[in-house]
Amino acid sequence: AKLGCRLAAKIVAWGQDGAGHPLDVGMSVNAGQLLFAVEADTFQAKLVSAEAAFAAAEAQEAGAVSAALAAAASSTVATTEVASAEARVKDKAADEQRYQRLVEVDKTVPLKQLEDVRLQLETLRQLLLATQARVQVASAQTQVAQAQVRGAQAQVRAAKAALESARIDVRDTEVRAPYAGVITARFRGLGDQVGGAPFVEVLELTTADLLEAELKLPEAYLSRIVPGQTEVALSASGLRNELALPVSRIVPDIDQGTGTFVVRIAIPAERRQGLVPGNFLSGRFRVEGGPAAVGAQEALVAVVVPVVSKTVTR
Repeated sequence: AKLGCRLAAKIVAWGQDGAGHPLDVGMSVNAGQLLFAVEADTFQAKLVSAEAAFAAAEAQEAGAVSAALAAAASSTVATTEVASAEARVKDKAADEQRYQRLVEVDKTVPLKQLEDVRLQLETLRQLLLATQARVQVASAQTQVAQAQVRGAQAQVRAAKAALESARIDVRDTEVRAPYAGVITARFRGLGDQVGGAPFVEVLELTTADLLEAELKLPEAYLSRIVPGQTEVALSASGLRNELALPVSRIVPDIDQGTGTFVVRIAIPAERRQGLVPGNFLSGRFRVEGGPAAVGAQEALVAVVVPVVSKTVTR
């Protein structure tokens, strides 16, 4: 895997091995081990700013929520007052009808009392209208407050996203090994500027735990090689004994220049013996009609699977 940093910054430190020596070509590293670090001051400052913006957004949201709760409470009180005023108006209207009968029919109550009841009824009706107006105002204020809450919540989400981004930037100022392996190349030094656009390669990391032998056979054998069934006997200078393994996969494409196709054989880590990426080896295939020998070639490759890898290291 060709490793770099997605941030635009200068390399300020290399990771260290167990003895405290800066990492260099040929050294082994563990998964998650620090490989190198870039200048972090700018990204730390952005993180502090993002934390402050997030705190301010949360405070604004809390204030908006409090205002919305107060407006809702005011609306509830006004609604209750309207119900009470409506009840009083209803009762006083009944009194008016009763006094009107006593004055005009029974003639047992003076007209002055009926006029007093009518005045009280009109006062209560005006009070009801004022209370209903307060309900409308409180309802409008509640809607405004709820809109402010939604706006504040959106600001909180945006500030939180910016904060998470700033935290990721600070985290990524330290580039760590995606898997255990050996540093096979170093392309940059301390003080060099790196960045993700365009991508700048800093280190090459190779693992020997996932190896594949890559051999080529004449196209006549394409239909006779069956992945998982066809066996291959591998020999190489790094092998103490011949290694018998099944074919893992084939590449069903013929090289027009050589008339051959690629066969790959996965080599488990526990059986690789002294093999390392780049070894030359040869293989004998057991196929129908007799064994097929393949001449020695640079055929051992390391298959690198992590997300950051974009090539197969040969």
